[in-house]
Amino acid sequence: MRRTILPLLLICLLLSACGEQEARTPPGNDSLASAAGLETDTVVATVDGREVAAGQYLYWLAVVCDEIQAYYQSAGIALNWSATLENGTLGDYAKSQALRSAALYATVEAWAERYGCALTEEDRASMETDWAEKSAAAGGEEAYLARLAEQALDRAAAEKLAEDHYLYLHLCALAADEDSGLWAGEAELASFFRQQGYVTADILTFSGENGESRAAEAFAKLNGSQSLAADFAALRTAAGGPEDYPRTLLPADGTLPAELAAAAGALAEGQLSGIVETEGGWAILLRLPDDTAAVRQDLLDQQLQAAADEARLQTTEAYETLDTAAFWAGLGREKTAMGNEET
Repeated sequence: MRRTILPLLLICLLLSACGEQEARTPPGNDSLASAAGLETDTVVATVDGREVAAGQYLYWLAVVCDEIQAYYQSAGIALNWSATLENGTLGDYAKSQALRSAALYATVEAWAERYGCALTEEDRASMETDWAEKSAAAGGEEAYLARLAEQALDRAAAEKLAEDHYLYLHLCALAADEDSGLWAGEAELASFFRQQGYVTADILTFSGENGESRAAEAFAKLNGSQSLAADFAALRTAAGGPEDYPRTLLPADGTLPAELAAAAGALAEGQLSGIVETEGGWAILLRLPDDTAAVRQDLLDQQLQAAADEARLQTTEAYETLDTAAFWAGLGREKTAMGNEET
C-alpha cells in the first residue's frame, strides 16, 4: 500500500553513483543548465543552510513543467506560463513546486546526517549492478546514457538522486527499528492511522456472466460464518482474487473505484459491505482490524514532507530571475538539437 512521497525516486534505480566516468557522459547532458542560462553548480536556494545547486533544482523544474504541459494538453487548454493564479503566475507555481521537491531531497540528506545514515559499499554495489542491467537492456551503455539525456538528466544530478534514494531507504529501515530515534510507538501510529482515514480491508471480486450470482452465493456463506476473516480469505484464494489483499489503504486516494472507496470508508471493523456493483463487476469488502504497522513508512513520509515544508528556505538571485517560459522553451530546443545530432 506504499504511496511514497518520493515517487520519482524510482528513476534513481536506473542510475549508478559509482566511480568517475566522465568519458561516458553523452553530448548535451548539460541541457538543463544551458536552457536556464546558468552554471550547473550555481546555488539557487538553501534549505536550512543546505545548498541546492541548479543541476539539482532544474531537474525538478523540468519534471514539473512536463507534468503541467501534459495536463494542459489533455484538457485542451493552451499553455501560458504567464497565466495569473492565486499567488502569482503559472510559471511561478512551477518554480515553487520544483523547489518543494528539491527541499524534500535536501531534508532527506539532512535527516540522514542527523540519524547517522551513510551510503554503504552494498549500496554502491547495488547501484553499479543496476546500471549494468539497465545499460544491457537499453542495448549498451551509450544508448542508455542517451536515453537518460533525453529526460534532461544531467549525470551529476542523476547520481545525486540515486544517492538520496539509498539514504531514504536507510531512513525507512530506521523507522522500522524499535531501537532507533525514528521509531513510532503504537499510540502514534494509531493516531496517524485514524487522522488520515486509513482502512484495512479484504476484498472479493466477481465478474463475467454469472458474477452477480456468485457474489450473492459468497455473501450468503459469509453471513453465516463463525470465522469471518479466515473464511473470507479462503474464498478470495479459491476464486483467484487479488493477491495484494488484505491491505491497508486510503479509500479516497484514487486506487479504488468510487463505489468501492465509498463502501470501504463506511465500514466498521468486522463489517461486510454487501455486494457492491462496479464497472468491472461485483465486489464484497470486509473491514479488518486496523493494521497500524502498515502505515509506518507513510508516517515517516509525512514527517519528512512536514520538515521540508517547515524548513528555512532562502532563494538566490539566480532563482528569482529564472524565467519558467524561457527555460521550458530553451530545454525544448536543447532536446531537438540533441535529437538532430543523433540522427
